[in-house]
Order: sequence, then structure tokens, then C-alpha cells
Amino acid sequence: MIYLNNVVKRYGRIQYGLNEATFQIYPGEFVFLTGPSGAGKTTLLRLLFREEIATSGEVKVAGHRLNKMPAKEIPLLRRKLGVVFQDFKLIQDMTVFENVAFVLKIHGVSYNEQRQRAWRTLKMVGLQHRLSSYPKQLSGGEQQRVSIARALVNDPLVLLADEPTGNLDPDLSQEIMSLFERINRQGTTVFVATHDRSLLNQMRKRVIGLENGKLTMDEPAPVITPISISTASFTPTVNVGTTV
Repeated sequence: MIYLNNVVKRYGRIQYGLNEATFQIYPGEFVFLTGPSGAGKTTLLRLLFREEIATSGEVKVAGHRLNKMPAKEIPLLRRKLGVVFQDFKLIQDMTVFENVAFVLKIHGVSYNEQRQRAWRTLKMVGLQHRLSSYPKQLSGGEQQRVSIARALVNDPLVLLADEPTGNLDPDLSQEIMSLFERINRQGTTVFVATHDRSLLNQMRKRVIGLENGKLTMDEPAPVITPISISTASFTPTVNVGTTV
């Protein structure tokens, strides 16, 4: 679903956003991307939705080769992707419905279909009752859920999220991650950039690490072995009473 081979992204002669990054994410995986500020996380995500182009190496997403993709094919790629940003990027003078349905409108979906799909997606994130509200009337957590609904309304194959809990408290962060898990169980490949170690420890997913543009780790999700109780060597304790 996502494939990088020796990918370099250079700014100027010596500054690297990415330096020979190679990894693959398979359909249906849930993967975290972590590293300190400036490690290259946002650069990597921008390459994946073709906001930027790699200096060298190969990038493929959902069957598309991004390096040589002509501009006219970018909309086709983005129909397969949902993107969630830390700062929400909601349009302030649009209602919640209009923000979520905007991508469908661009793709020529009928108004009735827009409304049905927006309502369905907002129900998924628990905000179907806020269709007519404006972003400034919502809390930070609600705005983030609207941005997630907008990313999901087109039923994407891949969900990319850049520090989606960076502005949220721990309880809201866990709520957003639970929502991502539910989306992942429905078949969407999820790739989340975060520097929050507590989330990584709680979620127990595959983790790819970046530092100074280079991959520093690729740890698979831990295998949880079910506990089995053997009765072969178990001898129950019998209390013998006195019969009168």
C-alpha cells in the first residue's frame, strides 16, 4: 500500500528532509511514525500525498508511482487518501457539514449523496448533531473529529495523520486513537505520525522511527500470546469436615 525505496528529499545542497528511507506498509496495517521535532515526519507524509516530490528514490502509494506522476493524476491519488492534520485545517466560514462534504462536492457528488455520506461519517465520530455548527463553535477535540470525518467521507484506502493528538489532552488523544483503530478494523490502512511515547506504549502497533531524516528503527507490533491454564498438574484443595 505504501512503498519507499532509498528515498531522499533534499532542501538545498546539504539539508535533508529524508535520507535514503526504505520501508513498506502493507494493506490493512496500522503503523506509527515517530521521532523528535525536525526528524522528517511531516516531510515523509507530504511526499505520500504528493504535496512534495522526492529528490531521488521511489515512492509508491495505493498503486501510484508518485515520483513521475503528472499533475493531472494527483486528484485520482488523493481520492484514495484521507489526511488529518494537527491544526485541523477547517474552513472557518463553512459549517461542519460543508467542511466534511467539500471533497465530495469537488468530485461532483450530488447534494443528496453529500448529505447522506457526511451525516454517516459524522455519526461515526459522534458529531452528527453538529452539522450546522461552525468550527469556532466547537471544542478542539470536536474540531479534530470533524477533520477526521472529512478525511474519511470518501472511504479512503489509506489514512495519513500528522500529529493528530498534538493539541489534545490525554483522554481526547485516546479517544481519537480508538477511532483510528475502529477505522483500521474496517480495512483502512492507517499511518500516524506522533512524538507521543505514551501513545506508542498504549497502542502496541508497529513503529517506524526517524531521526535527522534517517530511519532509526522499524519495530513490529508485539505479538500478544494468549495465556493458557493447564489443569494437568493442578490438584484442588479439599477441606474435610467432621461428621457428627
